[in-house]
Amino acid sequence: MRSEAPAPRWSASGIAIVAAFAVIVSLAACSTQRDAATGQAEIDTLRALSWDGVAARARGTEVIWRMWRGDPSINAYVDGWVAPHLLRRFGVTLNNLIQGAWAL
Repeated sequence: MRSEAPAPRWSASGIAIVAAFAVIVSLAACSTQRDAATGQAEIDTLRALSWDGVAARARGTEVIWRMWRGDPSINAYVDGWVAPHLLRRFGVTLNNLIQGAWAL
């Protein structure tokens, strides 16, 4: 008989890494619509900020995460754990764009 694997437990550093990735991707994506000089200025500004400054700047933003939705366990983990923690801890909304064979 096959038993369900327990949900992974993440440390504070694991949560911070996921959140940092989402924040950086969110902020980087915002700058792609600007000219190169403005985009570089935005990068320089972010580099000068502390982690608390980056987190404060990201609060209230939305990250569009393109991911393959072909594995139900990964989907459940992202939808049921990553997205709620990112919103609760950092105020960043995670929206997944569906990708996979059925999303042509």
